[in-house]
Amino acid sequence: PPAEIVYESIDDEAFGIQKINPLAESLQVLRVPPFSRSLWGEIIPFIIKCCPNLKTLGKASGTMLGLDLLSKMDNLEHKQTNLEEIFIHMDLLKKADYIEMPNASRLGNGDTISQNSPNLRFVVQNLGAGAFEEIQDDDDQEKIIKKEFALDIWDFARTLLPKEDIGERLDHFVSMICSSSPKTRAIHILSLSYIEGFNLRSN
Repeated sequence: PPAEIVYESIDDEAFGIQKINPLAESLQVLRVPPFSRSLWGEIIPFIIKCCPNLKTLGKASGTMLGLDLLSKMDNLEHKQTNLEEIFIHMDLLKKADYIEMPNASRLGNGDTISQNSPNLRFVVQNLGAGAFEEIQDDDDQEKIIKKEFALDIWDFARTLLPKEDIGERLDHFVSMICSSSPKTRAIHILSLSYIEGFNLRSN
């Protein structure tokens, strides 16, 4: 990929990607099922921009990532949403979940490190399912370069993972919800395992 990606505005109103269904303006309910293969968090800011009256994204697992990205987008005039229902997918609940090296079999299927971190599908889709496998002695130079590049992306992606401290993570999520979606009336939390070292009574 190029060292620097440049985005350009297209003034042609007839350009295909700029055509938005008129229903998007009035759409209020979008019931998305959980997990990353349903809706990537990276897409959420664009959905919210195209559907400004949305009140819920259903159980979109990447909602927190989407709201975080929305808050950091400099070219958006309005960063507050009309969402009234927020879904929080809590994963990486144990220290053991924060692995230093990628699980090639998991990422080879196009999965993510966390539901609330940038996905790595583009690596697998562009470099192949073996991109995250360990470098072998019989790998040719091209394969070694691909694997080293994938590992660099993995290392950077790990810096974008949710906070290990669950209390701090929830504080951050709630603060982000209050600032980006002040009309929120309901928050739903999905946790598929116990939270290691977290005492709900004291937090």
